[in-house]
Amino acid sequence: MIGGYYIVEVNCINCSKLFLVKPYKKLTAKFCSKECEYEYGKLEIKCDYCNKLFSQTRSQFNKNIHNFCSKECRYNWDSEKYLGENNPSYNSVEVQCSWCNKVFKKQFNQFKRSKLHFCCLNCKNNWMNIIYPNTPEGKLHYKTNGINIVSSKNNKLTKPERLTKEFLDNKNIYNIPQHAMYDKFVVDFFIPNLNIIIEVLGDYWHGNPKYYGEEENKKKLSELQIKNKNRDKSRKAYLEKCGHIVYMIWETDIYNDINNSFKFLQ
Repeated sequence: MIGGYYIVEVNCINCSKLFLVKPYKKLTAKFCSKECEYEYGKLEIKCDYCNKLFSQTRSQFNKNIHNFCSKECRYNWDSEKYLGENNPSYNSVEVQCSWCNKVFKKQFNQFKRSKLHFCCLNCKNNWMNIIYPNTPEGKLHYKTNGINIVSSKNNKLTKPERLTKEFLDNKNIYNIPQHAMYDKFVVDFFIPNLNIIIEVLGDYWHGNPKYYGEEENKKKLSELQIKNKNRDKSRKAYLEKCGHIVYMIWETDIYNDINNSFKFLQ
């Protein structure tokens, strides 16, 4: 015992010298000094290309199949070994681009790893932007990512959504904002004990009929607004079919008279 601590003797794996450590370090302590640790970690080995002796760490030596003293030796060794049939690109196959149908050559090992093949990055980007979103895998990917992204923005409510949240909280009505449902939608607010879903609709994005329509004194609906309105109808119908009570509240109504907008809760 030294200084109130029990100690044990351990042999340095580099110089075999005995050194003292605390018992809990007996299994992990290997070197008597930093110098021994550094010396043990270095090996003198021969370059597989030029036969020159050089130093390399023991971990690198154990990890590599071949060892080279420089990048130049590595490149020279590769260029001499991988000739003819030994070259990975030797066994190339002709494939058709999945986007433009151009025939090009591809290494066989790359060909086996993918079902789709593209002759250039531009073709790949075109396929990913136009074809992939309409495939079953693409639809699932974007739907899942969309739900996850919206669900993660609970603290980034819009102004009418913040007013709605404050109103519900002040009335002591338990509510869940940005709630994912059926792996299909993220609703603005869900009140589970009343089975009520509240959707806060922006006047512009959802085409409030007070301001947008076919009448002369109203602005005509854009293609985006028509698409959003159709989606709102199918969304409401689906949620009601699942047994929920769905209320669509316009942004303007929340600003003008929030109490009247939520009179169904009073």
